[in-house]
Amino acid sequence: MLQTVLGWHRVNPLVASLHGIEAVKYAEVSGDVLLHLNALKLLTWAYVYGNYPKEAITTMQQARLVALQHRVPLYVQSGVESTFAIAQAFNGGSATSALLRAEQGYLAKVDMPDYQMDPIGAHFTKAGLALYLARDYVQSTAMLVQIVDPESLVMKHPLPERFRVEALNTMTLGLLKQKDKDKERIKRYWHVAMRGTLGLQSKQRLKEARETYGIMEALWPDDQDIQGEFRTLIASHMN
Repeated sequence: MLQTVLGWHRVNPLVASLHGIEAVKYAEVSGDVLLHLNALKLLTWAYVYGNYPKEAITTMQQARLVALQHRVPLYVQSGVESTFAIAQAFNGGSATSALLRAEQGYLAKVDMPDYQMDPIGAHFTKAGLALYLARDYVQSTAMLVQIVDPESLVMKHPLPERFRVEALNTMTLGLLKQKDKDKERIKRYWHVAMRGTLGLQSKQRLKEARETYGIMEALWPDDQDIQGEFRTLIASHMN
């Protein structure tokens, strides 16, 4: 599972998915249901990042079946449903029903182990991405500002830095795809996210930053920051 996460950040999503497949096999054999579900969710993320929509939805359908068979705690079910929402939206479907089911459980922390990621922050992160993939950019941003303060750009919930940078990347893309574009806010979000990306040394986050930069460059080809410092940051990390 660790190799799966490191795979999409430091190598590529294909390598991450191969590690993810192995993780699912070992987790299933272990008999640990929560480990099995976590491995399935991580494999789904590898498929999303690698642009494998059919594999992503198939994996999360399997996860939902496992969760149903074992009557997992509500906070676990919530995590499954929110990841399923991402897979559904990634395949062109609606994320609404799955997100509504996820909302029913993310506040339930009964018997939650100490090492479990903050379920509220994780829920808003995944809901924001699912709604972005469903092209509901306004609601996507509304979800993501629940975890990243829109002014200070610091986290409101205890989540890893990679979550903050991904949230900022998604927020920036969402703002770019809305009718009324606040160029200065978009530029600020991108710049902070790019600095975070360089700190993480994440190839996946850098891929997202490049996509966003391409849109900014097309919209504002004469902007000095975009054609100056921003272009230099992208060009110096092309490999």
